[in-house]
Amino acid sequence: MMIKKLVLFIFFICFSLRSIAIDYDTTKYESTIRNFEVKDKLNKLKAGANLFVGSSTITKWQDMAAYFPETYVLNRGFGGSQFVDLSYYAQRIIPHLKPSKIFIYEGDNDIASGKKVEDVLNQARLLRIKISRMLPGTPVVFISVKPSPSRWHLRDKYVQYNKLLAAYAGKTKKTEFADLWTVMLDKDEKVLKNIFLNDSLHMNAEGYIIWQKALAPYLKKVQQKWKLVWKDEFKYTGLPDESKWSYEEGLVRNKESQYYTKARKENAYVKNGFLTITARKEKYKNDAYKPGTDNWKSQDSLAAYTSAALITKDKHSWMYGKIEVRAKLPKGMGVWPAIWMLGTNIDQVGWPACGEIDIMEYVGFEPENIHATLHFKDPLTGKRVRDGKRTQLKEPFAGFHNYILEWDSWQIKIFCDNKLYQVVDIDRAGKGTDSSFRNPQYLLLNLALGGSWGGKIDENIFPQEFVIDYVRVFK
Repeated sequence: MMIKKLVLFIFFICFSLRSIAIDYDTTKYESTIRNFEVKDKLNKLKAGANLFVGSSTITKWQDMAAYFPETYVLNRGFGGSQFVDLSYYAQRIIPHLKPSKIFIYEGDNDIASGKKVEDVLNQARLLRIKISRMLPGTPVVFISVKPSPSRWHLRDKYVQYNKLLAAYAGKTKKTEFADLWTVMLDKDEKVLKNIFLNDSLHMNAEGYIIWQKALAPYLKKVQQKWKLVWKDEFKYTGLPDESKWSYEEGLVRNKESQYYTKARKENAYVKNGFLTITARKEKYKNDAYKPGTDNWKSQDSLAAYTSAALITKDKHSWMYGKIEVRAKLPKGMGVWPAIWMLGTNIDQVGWPACGEIDIMEYVGFEPENIHATLHFKDPLTGKRVRDGKRTQLKEPFAGFHNYILEWDSWQIKIFCDNKLYQVVDIDRAGKGTDSSFRNPQYLLLNLALGGSWGGKIDENIFPQEFVIDYVRVFK
């Protein structure tokens, strides 16, 4: 009797899988899937991700990586999908990524479209079997259907489905069930309403924070193994090591007030294990001076301030890896220190096409804000794109803090003292090597004054020091 049931079930599964292939509208999500394929082929993503697939609740979680900084996550959701859609396209979006774990969110749209709960569960079972065939032994987490105000009238069907799905997962090898329904209800078992967008269906950031806390125990953590490949610990006395650093000179950018000097100990000096970049209020000859010109860089014979900008251009550059700089910032109105990177091709393609990664920027008029920004050229419009985030840091001028970049072939993460606060998908700057951020960049450390962002300078604060403990680069 058991053998007969097993044979019938296998026949049902095979027939159902065949039916999907025959009856499915293959044009429905084709452009989205092709975009995934192009992206994955160009980026050569590493294996081992926690892979999220499913409908628009997943699709709209575009900053997912920021919620799980200690893990490696990939988002391959496509909005409006149902189990039949994911089953049809699974072969094209899952196995080549070699995920360590697969998280599935489907069923919400299935039930809302009028499908019977039992039929939706069977579709979940079919998908699980298909994944087992594609990636034997890979664990799967089924995420429960979530409650939402716009679909609260389907509550009883959703609850029934979630119970059946949990029971199925509980008796299926390498399969788990994550209950997101319960955590999205208040004490009266009504759906929380302040965690949704205006459509009352999709979640806002507060909603995804709830998901983050609920899903974190299920994610596989990846311990990144970094190898130190370059450093300056400043364990010497004198000018910065000329084998590692060169200088920008003069009045350079942003209509800033400081004149960058070259190899001048009054502005850049190493002693007692620290590099100190010092901004001074002093008259200094402008070598670019041209009488009668309207160019701000050369219209004055004397600059009112001096400082230094150390760069690794034409000496050292990197593409991908981790950069960590421990530093203490200057204080006062008008100061604008930065730890940042520019593409080595800047002289050929110009800015912003070369790409700019601001690992740390600070302006004195915002004394407790640290900024991380990417600048690049939009591949479609050709216009400059600025993607900036900020985090609060109390009195960054009172002590040393770590400013960190982690960069791979698909995204850039920026941290302050191990707090992740900026994540950017580098495909936004172009596909493959057309992206500014899939090309080498060099490092800059500088202390600017005033200019387009630094603001009005307080003349009574000088000298001001930007003190760097170390610079370390890892692969």
